[in-house]
Amino acid sequence: MPLNPTFRAALEALPVTGDELFPFRSRKGGGPLSRNGVTNYVRLLARRAGVKLSMHALRRGFGCRVAKNLGRGNAPILHRLMRHSSMQITMDYYASVDDALHEAIGQLT
Repeated sequence: MPLNPTFRAALEALPVTGDELFPFRSRKGGGPLSRNGVTNYVRLLARRAGVKLSMHALRRGFGCRVAKNLGRGNAPILHRLMRHSSMQITMDYYASVDDALHEAIGQLT
C-alpha cells in the first residue's frame, strides 16, 4: 500500500529494538512527548496523509490484527498487550473476532 512520504519516513525512523518505540520529541525542550503530544502528532501525520484516523481506531485495529495472528487460546497475551483492566474486557472485544470481521476492517483501512 503506498504511504505518504512523511509517514513512511517516520515509520522507517522507528528503532528496531529498545524501550522507546516512537521516539517523538518535543519541539520545545527535546524531551519525550506526553501521551497527548503523541496523539496530536499521530493525528497531524494522518491529516497530512489525507487519512481520517484516531488513536482509538489505531488501538482497535492493532487488537484485531493481533487477535487474528495469535489465534485462539492466546487471550492472555492479547490481554497483556492491550493492557485492559480485566481479561473479561479483552474477551468481550476480541474473542469473537473472525475472518469476516477482519476482512471488513481491512476494507475500511
